[in-house]
Amino acid sequence: MRVALLSFHVCPWTRPGQRDAGGMNIYLRNMAASLAQRGLSVDIYTRWHTAPHDGVGLSTSGAAPTGAALAPAEGPVDHRTVSRVEISPGVRLWHIPVGPKQASKARLAQHTERFARAIIALCEKQGQSYDLVHSHYWLSGAAGLVLGRTWQVPHVATFHTLAEVKLRSRAGEREPPVRASTERQVVASSQAVVASTEHERGVLVQYYQANPGRVHVVPPGVDGVLFQAQDQRAARRTLGLDGQQLVLFVGRPEPLKGTDLLLRAVASMENRQNLKVLVVGGSASGDRQIARMRRLARKLGISQVIDFLGSVPHYQMPHYYSAADVLVMPSYYESFGLAALEAMSCGTPVVAARVGGLSTLVQDGRTGYLVSPQCPEVYAQRLEMLLVNRDLRASFGAAARQRAMGMRWSAVAQNMVSLYQDLIGQGAGDRA
Repeated sequence: MRVALLSFHVCPWTRPGQRDAGGMNIYLRNMAASLAQRGLSVDIYTRWHTAPHDGVGLSTSGAAPTGAALAPAEGPVDHRTVSRVEISPGVRLWHIPVGPKQASKARLAQHTERFARAIIALCEKQGQSYDLVHSHYWLSGAAGLVLGRTWQVPHVATFHTLAEVKLRSRAGEREPPVRASTERQVVASSQAVVASTEHERGVLVQYYQANPGRVHVVPPGVDGVLFQAQDQRAARRTLGLDGQQLVLFVGRPEPLKGTDLLLRAVASMENRQNLKVLVVGGSASGDRQIARMRRLARKLGISQVIDFLGSVPHYQMPHYYSAADVLVMPSYYESFGLAALEAMSCGTPVVAARVGGLSTLVQDGRTGYLVSPQCPEVYAQRLEMLLVNRDLRASFGAAARQRAMGMRWSAVAQNMVSLYQDLIGQGAGDRA
């Protein structure tokens, strides 16, 4: 089986925590590798870019992703500027020179058709064909519809986040009108939509009028070998940390992730003398959102407690999860919450918002605590409860690890392969 995965707006090997790179990157890396381990041939198509790769196991064939001039706005893509990165056996990552290397997601919508046409032309030139196309995020979904129709193969869509939910989750959120309309078109025209949770499935049916029979729940997974508990003191020594109580936040420091709630929760905690809060994600310098968070921390009088570390290579994250006493995810919206699953796999309890996928991933009172959104005082109470009670942390951490072990990538990939096989079989029957 040959499968084309689309990640138009962000390269899956960009380090998570930078700009638009996050849980979707990690999802695609692991899903692609796990599919290949089951005998599939997987090609991932993304745009060229200037962001650095995460630096793990990459060898490049052809032009470097950042080494070619911008392709003309009109006319065919010069395929000599296309780069191919060998990721692992059975998985290739293609960088297509379409659109500006650095652009906002809103500006990229006008380039999705050309992205799809460039892939079609490249495949014709190289004699490549696919049995199925799986797009990730709404921009890729628009390109995926073109590819599916042209190649007459099933198109599967995974959105990771949805405009209608984001706009309802936090006052002040803005999305271009083209996003919601494109999502509706992709939902209506795809042979299948993959949701991460039953909650997301319900959202797709309620807000997007999705056919329930075409929405399949396949949760993301976790690498249980990479993400396993380390000795906390050893992990802290590795990171150059001392014996303070340690709260960890992992994610891009954007408003939707609730970093402002985190800072207000820390400010309302009664005892901060032995507390350190690490914020992993974004750029430690030059990031406007981090600069805003630094100003808020100074205003709240907690600057000495908060360390903004910027993005960290993904393979180093087990040290941070293991060093932490608790992970906090005060998001206004999370379709799943992969950082929470990684922390749980390392035996770290999680205090998270009762929203989206977090509400089913974190088991309240067993693997951590769920908190009603926008309540910094409740976050403070739950954090303090865990920080002062070692036995409670140990109990929650053991239960968290057990739950995570039931969500390994091997099982996730097998469920995805079964879905692909069903769709390909249905397509062959329709064409017969």
